[in-house]
Amino acid sequence: KLRLVGLHRIAGFGGLSEDERKKSIQALFSKARIPATRVHLAIPREQGIVRQIELPADVGERLAGVVKLQVETLSPWPLNEIYWDFAKESQKKNRKLVTVTIAIIPRTVLDPWIAFFKSAGLPMSGATLSSLAYGHAAAAFWSGPTPTVILHREGTATEGIVINESRIAAMSASSSEHAPELLMDRLFSLAKLPSAEGSRLLVCGGDSDPSAMRDNPRLPLENSRPESTTHFGAIAAALLPLKDSAFKSNLVPPELRYRESQLRLVPAYVLGFLAICMGLGLVAREPYQNNIYASRLDGEIRKIAPLVREVAAQETAVRAMAGVLMICLKAHHDSRQRTWDQCESSGSGRI
Repeated sequence: KLRLVGLHRIAGFGGLSEDERKKSIQALFSKARIPATRVHLAIPREQGIVRQIELPADVGERLAGVVKLQVETLSPWPLNEIYWDFAKESQKKNRKLVTVTIAIIPRTVLDPWIAFFKSAGLPMSGATLSSLAYGHAAAAFWSGPTPTVILHREGTATEGIVINESRIAAMSASSSEHAPELLMDRLFSLAKLPSAEGSRLLVCGGDSDPSAMRDNPRLPLENSRPESTTHFGAIAAALLPLKDSAFKSNLVPPELRYRESQLRLVPAYVLGFLAICMGLGLVAREPYQNNIYASRLDGEIRKIAPLVREVAAQETAVRAMAGVLMICLKAHHDSRQRTWDQCESSGSGRI
């Protein structure tokens, strides 16, 4: 089960200069003692492209090559000027088509963020577009056929996302009095859903109306609170390396992703190896000791075997002599008895 450790917000981060941003984020990580091992970024949806296509389910290992051809067609930028990634829904029985979600972003958008976090001592491990981050979190939290609607309001813009199983629809609109209603109507039309009835609605964002967030669903996270849904965007980005879904993507190329050094695991591996050795030693100790005792006992038996045989021979000889003596005693007794009987019969009375 996942546990929510903490939520932090840097006020006015977008309006700060690059140096001020760097200092504020370093101060936050230091003060809150946040480990700088996994930094994932959710970039506004309008700065990239999200497209969904359906491909034959039996495409198999050729999927990456087929998607690359689709990216060349979908992208308004040359292939060498973009980062892209894709995710596919899990294979369903008796389905001939599989839905693939493609994310595309210009390098000019993502490269500055990669350089910024690296210079701040917080190298990035991943990045995706905001709508896919929301879709990934919704799919990770709530499974089933119930559609999920997410409205995220930040500043003067509201982003709306509808997640319906493996399908996603998203758009943005300026924040105004009737913007949420209009955005919802357009979203459900785009998602090909008749209405919002029966859907799961989540309102989030730092500038959202608190009264609109009272009916938000509770996040299935240990230590989460009702007000935690305000920061659903940050939670969604943090879930990217922890869960899999049909919307999971990482636009940071593998060669630029921060990876924790495996050398730090060497002490753990050594301790684990020693623990295993100790366990095996304890298991093998009793049979080993029994073998040692048995071999020593066999040696002692071999040493005393000649003496035992000699004593056994002497015992046999003694028994033979005792038998002869008993025979002699019995013969003597019989002889005396016959002599006595003879004297009585003759009347002499003397022996």
